[in-house]
Formats: sequence, C-alpha cells, structure tokens
Amino acid sequence: MSDALYAVMLMSANEAAWAIAEQVSGSLENFVQLMNDTAQSLGCKDTHFTNANGLHDPDHYTTAYDMALITKEALTSKTFREYASETYHEIPPTNMNNETRYLTQGNRMMLSNSEYYYPACQGGKTGYTDDAGGTLVVWAEKNDMQLICVTMGAPDNATNYTDSIALFNYVFNNYSNTTLLSDYEFDAEAATTAQNFLNDYYGCENLGTMHLSVDNNQPFIFANNADRTKLQMNFVPSADRLDEGYIGTLEVSYEGTTCLTLQVSYSGYVNSNDDVAVAEAYKNGSIRPALIKEKKSYWKYIIAAVVVACILGLFIYANVIEPRKRKQNSRSRRR
Repeated sequence: MSDALYAVMLMSANEAAWAIAEQVSGSLENFVQLMNDTAQSLGCKDTHFTNANGLHDPDHYTTAYDMALITKEALTSKTFREYASETYHEIPPTNMNNETRYLTQGNRMMLSNSEYYYPACQGGKTGYTDDAGGTLVVWAEKNDMQLICVTMGAPDNATNYTDSIALFNYVFNNYSNTTLLSDYEFDAEAATTAQNFLNDYYGCENLGTMHLSVDNNQPFIFANNADRTKLQMNFVPSADRLDEGYIGTLEVSYEGTTCLTLQVSYSGYVNSNDDVAVAEAYKNGSIRPALIKEKKSYWKYIIAAVVVACILGLFIYANVIEPRKRKQNSRSRRR
C-alpha cells in the first residue's frame, strides 16, 4: 500500500489509484461514493467524482475552492503530509517485477535544482488532462502562516508554477497571521440574546448567569494595511450544536465580507424546568444573585406574615375571647 501511495503522489500512477480504491473500499464504485460523501461533509458545493484517478469524465468535476477545502482537511493527516511532501522513492523488485522502480516528484516547486523551486513549498500534487489543462495544488509555510494555492486550466505547467509563486508571494508579503480576538469579550446584549434564544427553545426561564466565549487564540490572516476598526462582530444563535456546548457562531466581517466564523461556547444557563439542574445550581451558588435575593425576600415576607398572624391572634384572644370567658364565669358564680 505504501508503494502504491507514493506511486500516486509522485508519478500520478492511474493504475495504482484504482488498486488503492479497491483495497480500501472493496470496489471502485464504493470508493467513489466515499469520495463524494467526504467532499460533501467538508462543505464542497461544486464537486462530483466518478473515478479515483482524475481522468476526464463529464460528471467528474470540482473547483479551486472545493479542492482547497479538501486539501485543508488532508493536511490535518500526518500520513498525507508524509506522502505529499516526498520528492523521491524507490520501489524494490517484487515477485512480479525484478527491477527497482525510481519515482521522482513531478511538482517542480519542491525540487531545489528547478528554476521554479520555492523553499516555502511543503508539498502538493500536479495534474493534467487534455480537457482540464494543467492543475496544481500546493501548500506553503512561512511567517507563521500556512497557505494553500490551487490553480486550474493552465496551458502548461510553467504557468501553474509562476502563478502559484506570485500568489504565495503576494500573501506572504502583504498579510500577517494574528490573533485579532485575543481580548474580545461578548457584551451584555449578546448574552441576553443567547439567553432569550434558549428560553424560547426550551420553553423555560434561565435561572443562572449566561456567559459566552470563543477561542480567543484562533489565528487570523489579516492584511497589513487593513483598518481594524472596520471589523464587525455578529453573534448568530443556533441550536445545531447545543449538545456539544455551542450556541451559535460569531461571524467576523470586514467591509461586509465574512472572513472568519467561530463557534460560540456557552455556560451558566440553568433551565428552570430541570429540577436537577436547579438544585445543583442552588447548591454551588450559580443561581443569579438577583434571584437569590428575591428568594430571601420571599421568605422574609412569609416570616413577617406569620409573626403578624401570631400577634393578631394574641390580640383577638386577649381582647375578645378572654373577656367573654370572664363574663361567662361571672354569670356562673351568680347563679
């Protein structure tokens, strides 16, 4: 399997791609279905596969954006990085072939003796068919940034390389990786919006104090000359991932364009219909202070009412019942 993977990544071996598909899924058809299901789960909107090697088919298509999404996910795999970044591999003789096969990297941006060598390039994959033209998917790492570049429809490989290098250089020279949200905190309005959303969703009242948060260390690639005061934060509540502890997303936009979306975590919500949660909240002191004060005031009024009732009872006894008893006793003695 390892040799087959190197054959695909270094030499675009179509037969090896077919063999891998059958080994992984039992048949090419099952593997293609897996490819399509995975692409859809990653958010690809304009992608449909019919084979495992990329040869032309009218129903086999994708876009640069979708390929970038797929590559982004692939880069989370250490195994993928290993195979996609190798420049040379040897397949030793086997029982079917008595010669050593030498595989060399087709992506010239990774070869130090090439005029298109780009030191920051960490790996990638070339591709070509007469119908699609030249394609190239590469990623580069520099200045604490990892960038993915996808070019398609090039008339030749040289165009793929020069365009990719130009795009990489532009971003590396004009953008920086920053944590813009390092000191961001949600305001009371956002917390109230989240609380009302959950109250409506559960049909209850929140007895706790709502807290919202995001990953403040989330890296964000921002233009060096951009005006940070134009950044807009918009909290969008959603019930899609409540079971995971998220109550929606924070959309970060610049001049009307959304450039970052983060999941919003929540805590401190106490469902008034959940007796166990309410009891636990009172026990650990997470009930809203105003409600605790209200509860204390409630018992104060009850105690006061009991005291008043006792005093009133004593007054009635002393001024009504006791005089009547004395009068009755006096009449009895006279008889």
